[in-house]
Amino acid sequence: MDIRIRSDLNQSDFEFLKNITNDIRVYQHIRDGKKWSDEKINKFINKSIDNQKLFPDIRTSFYYVIEICPSIDHNKITKIGLIGISRRDKKFSMTVLIDPLFQGNGYFSISLNLLKKRIRYCKPKLNHIFAQAHVNNNKMNSILSSKFQYVGRYNIGEIDVDEYLISLE
Repeated sequence: MDIRIRSDLNQSDFEFLKNITNDIRVYQHIRDGKKWSDEKINKFINKSIDNQKLFPDIRTSFYYVIEICPSIDHNKITKIGLIGISRRDKKFSMTVLIDPLFQGNGYFSISLNLLKKRIRYCKPKLNHIFAQAHVNNNKMNSILSSKFQYVGRYNIGEIDVDEYLISLE
């Protein structure tokens, strides 16, 4: 089985994004801790599509659908998550959403390595990105703290987050 990150987010990803961003096990850990409305999903997809049309050096976001492709039959692709980065407050921050059915299988680590490879190619002068995890997201904080440099704690609105520095080297 192969894991890949598909480069072009498109309108056909709407239902998948709706399912994942309306699952409390996922959305409770997304930025503001609230499920995404249809309007927010469409806005996210459209902004991603517009960004994909720009030259990589001026793009402000790179989002990819994480897919499992069986080694034998590449027609049976399963979408399992979303990973990417966007510029916020003069730095690039990572977003990762993985369907709970596929969490705990190492797909985050594989997807992150694929993301880092893409970003090094698209933005060769970018040396690192940041990841934020809600302080109550024990699973993600455990993963991030074991692999990356802890930067500190701050709030996004009313949500306390821990921030980590991820080297692209």
